[in-house]
Amino acid sequence: MERVKRILIVSILFLSLMFAWTGQVISAGGKVALRVGYVPLLGQLPLIVSFENDRMDLEKVAPQLVKYASFTALEAALRVGAIDLASLPIPIALSMAADGQKIKIIGTCHRGGSRLVARAKGDLESVRGNLIGVPGLDSGENLKLSQVLGAADLRPGLDYKTIGVSFTTVIGDLKARKIDAIYLPEPFGTIAEKEKIAVEVEGQEGKLTGTLDTVLVIRSEVLEKRKEAVEEWLGSLVKNCRFIENDIKKAGAKQTAIIQGSYFDYPEAIVTSALLKRKGDLKFDHFVPSIEEIGEYMDVATQMKLLTTSVDLNRLISVDSMEKLSKLHPN
Repeated sequence: MERVKRILIVSILFLSLMFAWTGQVISAGGKVALRVGYVPLLGQLPLIVSFENDRMDLEKVAPQLVKYASFTALEAALRVGAIDLASLPIPIALSMAADGQKIKIIGTCHRGGSRLVARAKGDLESVRGNLIGVPGLDSGENLKLSQVLGAADLRPGLDYKTIGVSFTTVIGDLKARKIDAIYLPEPFGTIAEKEKIAVEVEGQEGKLTGTLDTVLVIRSEVLEKRKEAVEEWLGSLVKNCRFIENDIKKAGAKQTAIIQGSYFDYPEAIVTSALLKRKGDLKFDHFVPSIEEIGEYMDVATQMKLLTTSVDLNRLISVDSMEKLSKLHPN
């Protein structure tokens, strides 16, 4: 219920702004305007690197970046049509589809990047009794914690608790001991380590790290009516995922760290450290999410009563274009 209230409040704010929106579809030069929402997280680097590197050279599409402070705000913007496309946590995409929102999952642009760090050193068992900050109770991180810690006989709400935290205040909350640990997308784990207020929890590799967390979600109408423009943008996205990977492997992630400064505003040293050390097993070489992984999230969300309506994944997932384009832009 609290989640619904938050979405409604943010949606009302967006709707108040939408009255002044002219419904622009075609931008200057006859290109299709594609409004891409993003949250400043390292997993969303391809969105801004693609924009920075290619926006002047694209022939059919004119991407427009819109920054949001949380996934809740990003979701609300997509729900009311303030943006056309975003990289959203899988449970949120499923919730939107269950609510009847006309959306499609068209791919992904990264894998991994989230990890669990705590004020006290230890393994997964050591977080017993902890209050753990997550992006939201409807986040993939919260669901994954339930799975992984459940396998270690830790019960959510009893042996540990999770709380949705703000990306803008979470480091301060950790310093003030308002929370004991965080399981968040990078760069927050790296920032907490640099500030010497948390250490990585042992034994989480391949369980809490390297997971499929977010997917690219687009309004169905945009995909149906502007498919060629959307495919051109997807091609740019794939190409710039390759750019980031090459930058990490050959140039110490320096170019990517510089580019993010105007959009994310993180210290370059934090970004390069997180990318070079592959914190959270973050990689930008994964483009086609599997129906099985998304279905697993749906099962867990249903068990946790975050999802009360079944979703037809075959209708929701439309990755043909991404499958084709990822092959056209090899390493």
